Amino acid sequence: MYPEIINRILDGIKVKPTPQEEQKISGKRPVNPELVKACARGEFYIGQLTPEGFQTGLKYLTEAIAMDPADPQPYLKLALGYSEAGHAAGIGDEAANRAKSYALKALELDSTLADAHVVLATRYLYTDWDFVKAKHHLKRAMELNPSSSTAHTHYGWFLALSYKINEAEKAMKTAIEIDPTDPLMQGYLGWLYLWVGRNEEAIAAAQKTLQVDPNYIMAHYVLGSAYTEMGMHFEAIEAHKKGLAISPGFEVGLGVAYARAGQKENALEVAAGMEKNFNKWYAWGLAEIYAALGDKDKAIHYLEEAYRLRQDFIPWIRYDYNLKILYDDPRFKDIVKRLNLPE
Repeated sequence: MYPEIINRILDGIKVKPTPQEEQKISGKRPVNPELVKACARGEFYIGQLTPEGFQTGLKYLTEAIAMDPADPQPYLKLALGYSEAGHAAGIGDEAANRAKSYALKALELDSTLADAHVVLATRYLYTDWDFVKAKHHLKRAMELNPSSSTAHTHYGWFLALSYKINEAEKAMKTAIEIDPTDPLMQGYLGWLYLWVGRNEEAIAAAQKTLQVDPNYIMAHYVLGSAYTEMGMHFEAIEAHKKGLAISPGFEVGLGVAYARAGQKENALEVAAGMEKNFNKWYAWGLAEIYAALGDKDKAIHYLEEAYRLRQDFIPWIRYDYNLKILYDDPRFKDIVKRLNLPE
């Protein structure tokens, strides 16, 4: 029943609702300025995609929940944070499950939260590999909020599964138009260009991202990786080192850069460090490094590990430029077949 109809009925029978009842009728919550600040700070730090920033953001959002456990916003910010950090910076292998849990809690409190549908979509897209459900939740998110930058950028990655690159590019550019100050939006466009071999455009997108946030490690990774593809090995290694000086997580770029520059021992040293601290993020990275070194068996081994651990990038491996050496390998083709990707 619409709020105005309820209010007319109450006026007619001379009943004065309590403040709590008025809140339920209107569907609006009173604004707690301190909670809003805590959410904003939490979102900012988590958005840096570094382990340190993530922990700081988590602290602020936990404080926001303590202020009002019935407010959906802190749960939503946590869902978004775990979703993006787990996808792009390897913040714990449980990140995907926590993202989904917080998204469901947020929707329990408010079923119209478009961003909560985005989080569910990203989990179906990147870790559950249920592409029908992923598309459903992305479409629902864009229906609820056509101005959701995250919905558009992840829809771009969904379109890229079927190599609809022009449509994917358009979706990601829409995300940037909606939120030009979010480095993730510009960063993902650069990564898309990188994966399809448009290296000069990847460099331009990475540089634009660094104008928004000079310490955005994904942009340093994209920049260095594009330099590697263009044979600019010195520039590539320096770009990756600069990013890793800010925060660990993207060692794969440096390992591949060393391998492609003919510095095998340095590449193996990077790989050894990743093997020592093994996780699903590094599983994918090790597959790329060993592929760059020409070791197909080890590359396939780690690709199988990444598949087993449900690493986020696996659905896009048939377009991964660093795995070209494996494209004709029957073992690689078998992994792709198991994904049941959309045509």
